[in-house]
Amino acid sequence: MNKIKILEEINNRKFWTYFLGTAFPVGISENDESLSEILDEIYVLDSEWINALTDYTPNILTSSDGYVEHPNKLEIKLHLNEKLYIEFHPADIIYYINDKKIGYVGTQYQLELIDWTRFEELTEALPDEYKGLLLPVVKIENDNIDNAKKIITNWLQKISFQDEICMNICDIIIDNCRA
Repeated sequence: MNKIKILEEINNRKFWTYFLGTAFPVGISENDESLSEILDEIYVLDSEWINALTDYTPNILTSSDGYVEHPNKLEIKLHLNEKLYIEFHPADIIYYINDKKIGYVGTQYQLELIDWTRFEELTEALPDEYKGLLLPVVKIENDNIDNAKKIITNWLQKISFQDEICMNICDIIIDNCRA
């Protein structure tokens, strides 16, 4: 496992553009655009940087279905002595809480969703910039949408996304996470 220094990534537009475009694959805007399509219109994805993050090689998809043996990995301490691990593979982003795999997004898509109350509990002590890292595995019920919008919009502003698109991105994330 190769640990990524999270503070370097939190302030990196390349990381957030890649993460948002990959981690919320099923959310759609009012204009039937995916989050990656919207981000592509505004920000240029740096494929060389993404390839370095995911350890992509030209034959990785055929030789190992897009998974690397020692992926780059973020580790975030959550509340209640739990840890979130996020692995970055060429084909998927894989999420763990402690040692339990809770899902993956990318070419495969399977999530064991946690509810909004659990999300708030786990992220209680996290800086706002980190909270969005757990959102792809969160289920947002209708009665939590207003609170979710506040937290997601605040997170997007903290990671320096333009105010003009924050609400659109927020709506797509909520659409992706709706129960």
